[in-house]
Amino acid sequence: MDTILAIMLIATPIVLGLTQGVKQMLVHSLINESRIAFPVSLILGVIVCFMLVLADVTEASYRESLLAGVLSGMSASGLYSGQKALRE
Repeated sequence: MDTILAIMLIATPIVLGLTQGVKQMLVHSLINESRIAFPVSLILGVIVCFMLVLADVTEASYRESLLAGVLSGMSASGLYSGQKALRE
């Protein structure tokens, strides 16, 4: 459990920034950015967490990395929507 939290602590801000970058690139396209933000954050969360495990940043298994990736993606999505709701 501690390794999953450690991976999430590292990955969540990275996923949040990457998701916002992807959304900014989609501003001028025909795709609605709000519909694609959640799946993109989940995919990026899994990719970032796998990369952290492959780089030996943590000693987690691939199963723990997958779980941490999904949780990081969901956390990044929730962090953005939460602060957006507070601003409005």
